[in-house]
Amino acid sequence: MWVLLYVSWEAYELGLLCPPYFGRSPDRLFFLEKQINSRVSQCLTRVDLHDKLNNSDSESLNLYITCMEKPKTECTVVYPGTFDPITNGHTDLVARAARVFNRVIVAIAENPQKQPLLSLAKRISLAEAIIGDIPGVEIVGFSNLLADFVREKDASVILRGLRAVSDFEYEFQLASMNRHLVKEVETMFMTPSEEHSFISSSLVREVARMGGDVAEFVDPLVKQALLERSLKITEDCINCDVCEPACPNMAIYQGIEIFEINPDLCTECVGHFDEPQCVEICPVECIPLDPEYTETPEQLLKKYQVLTNGK
Repeated sequence: MWVLLYVSWEAYELGLLCPPYFGRSPDRLFFLEKQINSRVSQCLTRVDLHDKLNNSDSESLNLYITCMEKPKTECTVVYPGTFDPITNGHTDLVARAARVFNRVIVAIAENPQKQPLLSLAKRISLAEAIIGDIPGVEIVGFSNLLADFVREKDASVILRGLRAVSDFEYEFQLASMNRHLVKEVETMFMTPSEEHSFISSSLVREVARMGGDVAEFVDPLVKQALLERSLKITEDCINCDVCEPACPNMAIYQGIEIFEINPDLCTECVGHFDEPQCVEICPVECIPLDPEYTETPEQLLKKYQVLTNGK
């Protein structure tokens, strides 16, 4: 029987090399795993059992124990990005960084130049729901220069992900600029797991926009957020009162400073017209889609039927 074993010195002191733990009972192996988890600080264990019973008299077993017993690096790392939306690739990098650094700040940039699909508040809330429970991980939004943000957080490392060679030129330029702006901070690159190497936020948005299934690439909460859609009135509103009387559902009302839309009443004119009437007649184009209140055409039609009592 061949056994491949990776253990730390502490694991050796636990007596894990003693013959009783190499018996044929899987229960003993899981007991071994439990002992490592309970005694080795910050240790990640994995036991894979395979190649069962080559014949009736012998059992072939491969045992892999991956143990990170060394203390985490006592410094703060900042992982910046737009995260529009956060993907499984992002989650993978955050989880792995948290094994190395004792404090990982996921810095979500407002980045209005990119015209994000999801608002900053929505991106922060999604990240908190998905990765907020990882020990040592913080989620923070920011709108200032990254170099200044890193200084504010007293961080010593900037973490960036490299999916492919095509990313390197831009990331190298960015790292060089950050080194010039904040000399005391280093940039560290991590590559994603192979199953996530092709995932990007822009591709996820495009797939979702075309009606494709993004379940393999993002958390279910993100998938739901990408499916949802509705209208909103922005601060560009000039209070012209053209849209309010044109709304067939009376979903538009005068707010504190500008007109606002009640998402519970807005059906984007599905069931009424081909296009939302407020969008068609607004003279300043202040009524775009609101990614925080998103609904499929089928959901909008169902809402319309409820509002009109099925008429």
